[in-house]
Amino acid sequence: MFEERKQMLDSLYIRFKDEQRRRRALHNQLMEIHGNIRVHVRVRPLLQSELRSKNVELHTAVVHCTDTQTVHALAKEDDVREFEFDRAFGAEDDNERVFLELQTLVTSFIDGYNVCVFAYGQTGSGKTHTMLGPDGVLKVSGADGVVFRCTDEVFKLCSERQTECTTELSVTVVEIYNDKIRDLIGDPEESHQVVTTGDHGVYVPSLHSTNVTTKEEVIELINHGLASRAKVTERRSCHGFHFDVSQVGPHRSWQIAGAHTSSHTLLADEA
Repeated sequence: MFEERKQMLDSLYIRFKDEQRRRRALHNQLMEIHGNIRVHVRVRPLLQSELRSKNVELHTAVVHCTDTQTVHALAKEDDVREFEFDRAFGAEDDNERVFLELQTLVTSFIDGYNVCVFAYGQTGSGKTHTMLGPDGVLKVSGADGVVFRCTDEVFKLCSERQTECTTELSVTVVEIYNDKIRDLIGDPEESHQVVTTGDHGVYVPSLHSTNVTTKEEVIELINHGLASRAKVTERRSCHGFHFDVSQVGPHRSWQIAGAHTSSHTLLADEA
């Protein structure tokens, strides 16, 4: 009787793992159809300071989304130029709408694929609002930025898969300023070298990495790192939040030992 049940459980587990592999393969194919590299644009609304300005030219927006992929920009009078992107977010779109477009990337990250989300744009264009939220720090609010929403989704997916595998998460917070790498949760003044290897690709081995088990720990680490940023004067900086996930399949006596997978995701804000 025991052997029969063991064989049945082994058979069910193998079928379950086969379905998991099919789901991951289909998800990855869908991501490739959307494009492994995508360019999204977000048009921010006019600020109250702009609307109150005595300069009437600041009272009118010159960039508009005409649909979810097309942007019209008024270069000068009677000169409207059209630009196309993989996704265009208008002034009415909030941070939740932006995250929903990126949510599937978090699934890819937990599935073992490397992911990078990089916010780039001119000063005042809304990069930090998008990545961190309206106050420029990580906290739970109705307008949470991409970083918090991705963190929340990571722990949600890990919780859903806790019976499938053992997961370890770690966080690194780093800044590049004046061509110098600064470790924002280690010693910001310590020197670091970029290393290229066949196993890890391009990485910085001396950066401090902290294991985390809750999203509250991630928020505390990132806010600590944000407080350690360089005081930018003449040059711009870029800070990033780097997540590592390592997963090992269960090793119960009646189950097949699962493979070890690891992946990385980088959420960067060019300040």
